[in-house]
Amino acid sequence: MIRHKAWMLVALAPLPFLSLYLVHFLKASETIVPTGFLQTDMAYYSANGREIFEGGNGWLYPNPYNVNGETIYFHWFPWLLGVGIKFIGLEPGAQYVAYGIVAALLLSLLTYRLVCLLLPDPQYRGVIFLLSMWGGGFLALGKIILNITQGLPIYENPLLFDPGNGYWLLSWGRNTIYTTEAVYHCLFAAAWLFLLKKRWWMALLCTALLAGTHPFSGVQLLLIVIVYLYVVSILKMEELPAAPRLASLALFALFAGYYFWFLGQFESHRAIQGGWQIEWTLPWDTLLLHEGWLVVLVLVGFWRIQKKPSSSEWLFIISALISLGLAKHDLFITPHQPLHFTRGYLWMPLFLLAAPVLQKGLIRLQDSLPGMAARLVTTLLVFALCVDNLTFLALTYGPNDFSLYMTRNEYQLYQWIDQQDLQGNLLVPGDPFLSYLAATYTSLTPYLGHWSITPDYRGRLTNVQALETGQQAGPWFDDIHYVIVENNRVIQLPALDHWRVLHQQGELLLLARP
Repeated sequence: MIRHKAWMLVALAPLPFLSLYLVHFLKASETIVPTGFLQTDMAYYSANGREIFEGGNGWLYPNPYNVNGETIYFHWFPWLLGVGIKFIGLEPGAQYVAYGIVAALLLSLLTYRLVCLLLPDPQYRGVIFLLSMWGGGFLALGKIILNITQGLPIYENPLLFDPGNGYWLLSWGRNTIYTTEAVYHCLFAAAWLFLLKKRWWMALLCTALLAGTHPFSGVQLLLIVIVYLYVVSILKMEELPAAPRLASLALFALFAGYYFWFLGQFESHRAIQGGWQIEWTLPWDTLLLHEGWLVVLVLVGFWRIQKKPSSSEWLFIISALISLGLAKHDLFITPHQPLHFTRGYLWMPLFLLAAPVLQKGLIRLQDSLPGMAARLVTTLLVFALCVDNLTFLALTYGPNDFSLYMTRNEYQLYQWIDQQDLQGNLLVPGDPFLSYLAATYTSLTPYLGHWSITPDYRGRLTNVQALETGQQAGPWFDDIHYVIVENNRVIQLPALDHWRVLHQQGELLLLARP
């Protein structure tokens, strides 16, 4: 039973991260429309969802940025987004934010339950729970110390060790700023909880749901669950029937067959698959600064108790080891975005293993120091462990805001296009971001969509740039049905001679092929 005070903590924990949405929407004005997407990648999930009902068959969908793509993809979370957009009429960004708030609160609740299971003693449990959501490592403090030793300004580039300006979300709670990641992490945390409670089939259900909507997190949880089920069975730590173990292997076979065999049979998928082999790797200095302190606490804890790990401890040891192996798989094979396997999935199991040691340390601190001094030292310790996220939030409120915005005219033009249910291929010269958002807000297929899932994105970008300089359009241009261009730029694009104006929204023209 969760007490009133605990419910307040659960509600409080995601608020610092959700405040980014508040800041995002506060930037609205007569000319600027916040989309609700705090980072570029977020918008294409809604585009996938639309495509299920526009170019797909109601369950499967083709690539929304490839007019010739086969209907081969299935992911249930974009399906939910598509239902909201196409059948309920929800605004894509508003719906995305609403799902994100619900998922963030649910993740907070699941995390609290994990902490309670591992810490039966309630002393400092609330503090440790908040640390599980707000804490990180020493990435920012490490850079500040490096600046001091090198004679640089103290706050110069404080996110140097935090990949992608912090948007790789290395700590657990930071993932609540991404609706998709918050949903994935709910399933991950729920699977952990069910395994701890020996509810094997519910854990497998959570695993299947995650594998059915995201390949990276899906294969990560699959491997963890399979290895854990077999380890606890082989070591005879749990009375585990054979059926769940066999089911986990069958689930992995189904997952591997879909992603590694079935999709590879289609040209449209092969056209984008090579672009995923990207060396987004986890640097060793980042790993040491972010997870190193937790490894020390875990080793100290096991050294002091000097006993074999329990089945619950094995769960998080296995989770940490598999997550580390996937996050550093570039050491063994061609890298496929190794940073995708961080996302707090490496940090959190280490934190949960270290939590009992941290709790005992705080209790000992309380017993050895006067009340005020103990509270002061505890506050400083908590603050130090939260500096990474405080730094990320402070910079994201300002210069590191990578949110997507549209002008009022752009937004209203897309609303008009959607109301008219226009079909065909769209070109937006000079504005690849507006072009990309076309698949999220309309039924049109943009010539330039998301960079990682648009076939031959670099070649297409070169074609558009050539067109913008007044060069003769190539054969690719024959497949374009609509163009969005500013009124004063039409004369600079000879390829648009004789195109008719279908709609005007402020300075923007929607041109249709004559």
